[in-house]
Amino acid sequence: MKRILILSTILLTILTGLFIGPNVDFGNDNPVSQFVDAITIGPDTAEAAGVADYTCDGTNDNVQFQLAMNTLPASGGKLTVLAGTYSFSATVTRAIDNISIEGMGLSSYFTYNAADPIFTAGGNNWSFSNLKTDAGGINVGITTGWCMGNVTLGSVVYGLRTSASENIVDNGRDLGDATTPMVAKVYASGLAAGLKPAATDATNLVWLCDGTDDNVQIQAAIDAVTTARGIVQLVGASFTIGATVVLKEGVWLRGQGFYTVLTAKTNLNADVLSGPGTVIYHCQVSDLTINGEDDHQDGAGPYAGIDISGMSVILDNVECDDIKGYGFYGDGSSVAVSGRITNCTAVRNTIHGIYLYSAYAVRIFGGYYGAASGNNNSGCGIKLLDCGELTIDGVVFDCNGLVGGADGRGIYIYGGKGVSVINCPYIGYSYNYGIEVAGACDGFVVSNNIVVSNVVSTAGLAGIMVNDTATNGIIANNRSWNEAGALTQDYGIKIGNSVTYVLVCGNDVRNNVSGGISQGTSTTLTIYGNVGYVAPGEIRVFTKAITAGAQNTVTSLQNTCGSNLLVTEVIVNLTVAASASNPTYDCGMDDDGAGAPGANDFFEAIPDTVGVYSSVHTATYGKQTVPVSWPTSGNDWVNFIITDAAGADTAGTIYIKAIGA
Repeated sequence: MKRILILSTILLTILTGLFIGPNVDFGNDNPVSQFVDAITIGPDTAEAAGVADYTCDGTNDNVQFQLAMNTLPASGGKLTVLAGTYSFSATVTRAIDNISIEGMGLSSYFTYNAADPIFTAGGNNWSFSNLKTDAGGINVGITTGWCMGNVTLGSVVYGLRTSASENIVDNGRDLGDATTPMVAKVYASGLAAGLKPAATDATNLVWLCDGTDDNVQIQAAIDAVTTARGIVQLVGASFTIGATVVLKEGVWLRGQGFYTVLTAKTNLNADVLSGPGTVIYHCQVSDLTINGEDDHQDGAGPYAGIDISGMSVILDNVECDDIKGYGFYGDGSSVAVSGRITNCTAVRNTIHGIYLYSAYAVRIFGGYYGAASGNNNSGCGIKLLDCGELTIDGVVFDCNGLVGGADGRGIYIYGGKGVSVINCPYIGYSYNYGIEVAGACDGFVVSNNIVVSNVVSTAGLAGIMVNDTATNGIIANNRSWNEAGALTQDYGIKIGNSVTYVLVCGNDVRNNVSGGISQGTSTTLTIYGNVGYVAPGEIRVFTKAITAGAQNTVTSLQNTCGSNLLVTEVIVNLTVAASASNPTYDCGMDDDGAGAPGANDFFEAIPDTVGVYSSVHTATYGKQTVPVSWPTSGNDWVNFIITDAAGADTAGTIYIKAIGA
């Protein structure tokens, strides 16, 4: 159970006096009742024994908070909130001054709908400290004297934020002292009157939108922010963009979560957000959605939700939806592209979710690209052309591409150097490859990804493809397979004939239509230790305990590794003889797991004597003179059989040494 502690600021003064000493004279026999009618303090029994407090149950907790707020005197007071997650269904407010709401740090977490505020300051001099909210945050409107300390609103951490300035902490890095950044605010037209100023006040960096060409007000705010690390805060849900908003060096354009939507106006035949076309640094966009409304962008295109060409940029929690072209686009061939793209989403775009050309030092972390039920990107989730020092980490890709489309990959890497795709939890149902590395890509890593049921359109393709003259790569510890009922990938991994110096190891490539790995004709590949595939010449050892029993009891081993093998030696380690019955033992290939070995290819008449027997040594009753084929399909088994008599006490182990065929 979670509890709220309520302390009037006046009562705090009185309680302080009570603990100073017994002789303090307040001028009244009952000083507490003189100032407040009902105060609740808890849950510490040392402070509030026998006094009820407000208890929250995780459902509609705003009700208890509003009751607590209403209990405070008109002069103001304090709510102290213990650790816990509080779920709201309405905003809590009160039209008085001098309110303080204090939590216990990040453990005091408030959720609503990630759009509407948790608290709205109803008067001046409100303070908030040591708490965390969802993206709906806290609305201070046009009040004055407010303060926030150690407060996390959505993904933004504030060391100190006041009505005059703010101090922002991003992943532990202080982005400016309390007097440096300028903060401009742009209010959506749909906000209620009490949640926005009465009129635009450019002098005080406040703009009101009218829902027609809101890019005008947003651009004015960006242009007005002149200090480094300035912020343009979009307040509200819906903004109509009639012309490209040009971003600026050192400015952070920030919404209030995915519910802050920049929607392309009809006939916006241009990018929604873009850089100025020259190199700029320290630009950031976060916590908003860009919606192209594809039919609104009715020109030839292609356009972009955000064109980051020439920018060193941080994109965080940004969604690009239904753009006629690319969700995120960057061309670094003439002006550099670098930065970080974190927890972003791109769906329903007519070409690619992300397209980067000649970008360097870009990190793409988390996020979701493509979606089922017609919400897929028509091309690739992410396409990289001649990029370098770039990492894709922990990203989800789903249903990218169209039937018969030329691209249709989850991730397409063409050329470049030093590109890594790691830790992606799902790359599935792409219309061609899940991941393709092609061109002259040099120095790539594809590792720890789950690649599922890709290749919806064309036979002979794979979950992971390395093609053309790609070189110096590692493909390791991936799982590339088909889900039950979705047998579309022919191969888990496919390597082209001209690929050189690639290590393929530790991958699980079971349950593909034609095989685990298709490795082409390259002679510089190293392939070993994969589940579902054994490379030609790769050595594998299989073991099984001998089954004791009556005469003709069979111990059978079938090749289930996904590749045809050649058995080069069978070793029988007989540790317990059958003693009294004295059977003998044969071992050979057979096409029936329950039957006797037809040709006794490996042994015949091993005696009932404890010892180690090798199929290639005649001195140990071996009969094998050549490697014996052990196919991966059909009913080809290695059978060890007890002959002549029962072997109820027989015990030992069979070892089969085989190589990939």
